[in-house]
Amino acid sequence: MKSISDYIDDARKHSNLSSNNAVARELGINNNNMTRYHRGHGLPTDEIMIKLSKLGGNDPFAALLDLN
Repeated sequence: MKSISDYIDDARKHSNLSSNNAVARELGINNNNMTRYHRGHGLPTDEIMIKLSKLGGNDPFAALLDLN
């Protein structure tokens, strides 16, 4: 089971993005939310989680199961 931080790290590496802020821009969310997610202080919506998993080359269905 992966954590939200793992999915964020996967997205950054798989998409050659330089920072979590760049991942946030790709997802269309603000950097404050991305920081909260990465620190484990909140969870993204299912829609954002699907986008994040695809950005990281992960299975969206597995990501949703990990999220819940």
